[in-house]
Amino acid sequence: MATRSRIRKQIDFGRLREAMAGPRADSRSWNAIARVDDTPDAVQFIPGFGWVADVTFVSGEIAGEGPIPCRVLSYFGRPDEATVAPVALGAEVVVMVTDGDINVQPVILGYLHNPTDSPIPTVVNGVTVSEAYAAGNVVARSASGLNAELGPVVRVSATSQLSVEGPQIRLADDTAAQSFVRGQDLQTALNNLTTALSVSGAFVSILPAANPITVSPVLATAISNFATALAASLSVRVRGE
Repeated sequence: MATRSRIRKQIDFGRLREAMAGPRADSRSWNAIARVDDTPDAVQFIPGFGWVADVTFVSGEIAGEGPIPCRVLSYFGRPDEATVAPVALGAEVVVMVTDGDINVQPVILGYLHNPTDSPIPTVVNGVTVSEAYAAGNVVARSASGLNAELGPVVRVSATSQLSVEGPQIRLADDTAAQSFVRGQDLQTALNNLTTALSVSGAFVSILPAANPITVSPVLATAISNFATALAASLSVRVRGE
């Protein structure tokens, strides 16, 4: 009986790397540093897709390649859910290149900051952003408007102080038709009116039904002051009014 010999083949990794070096031949993915182009049409919002930004790579073997259109990563992925924020021209970004090809749906994963053209905020809500502050707080600051809709229940809490500030604050649903009031100011106005009523009660005389009610000047002034204070105590009117 003939004996068959087994020959073990060794992989030549050098030749394998050369074979995988051509476009669309590398199935791996990698990350690279790029900059969003600064031409006016480099960033576009496409309905259904969100932001698409042209970038030029500045790192690695593909440095100088561009413009390459990239989609932008979102934290939410279910239908009709997204986190969408404006993309700045010239921003330094991290791009994931898939399938070894810069033309196969590269994705912007996030933004990098540097002291030259995109420093992080130095002050947030009047507080200096130091190492200690950054270590104990999540900082989110944007010059753009914020429109947040987070499910059927939204809960915001703070262990010490919660401050909501702005030229217009709306605290109601879309169909609300009532105004909120500044509680302490309204309480003061009520106290003033109660005091005036107790002082002026003896001067109020109810005449026959055919005649109007006579009110003392002190009480009339108190009622007028209360009406003025009440109007001033109304906070920003809610949507629906």
